[in-house]
Amino acid sequence: MSIFSNLLAAGLSVLNDVAGDAVVYQRGNVEIAWRARQGAMSFDSTDTNSLTVTSRTKDFIGQAATLVINDEPIEPTEGDRIVLAGVTYEVIRPSGQNCWYFVDPANSELRIHTQQIPN
Repeated sequence: MSIFSNLLAAGLSVLNDVAGDAVVYQRGNVEIAWRARQGAMSFDSTDTNSLTVTSRTKDFIGQAATLVINDEPIEPTEGDRIVLAGVTYEVIRPSGQNCWYFVDPANSELRIHTQQIPN
């Protein structure tokens, strides 16, 4: 990694510590305490009537190295859940996109797309 990538990763880690929220990441019956910042994105798609449909996601951005099950880092999967302040969000693939991606060149942070679901 370059010096710039290392500095960026370190800065993002500090930002997450300062501005991140305590969330619970759920995969099946497994729950992980995780810190993540909140974001949002819009995705456009065309339906069968050639109409443009815009959907918005609630995104969670956090350190990839701390999203761990059984001592192994995991990649978010469609159907996983994130709970923030009692509100549950499900990991989704908006408009055929991936459900997550790395934010920085060092691959130190993940951005995960979700939508709120009923509790």
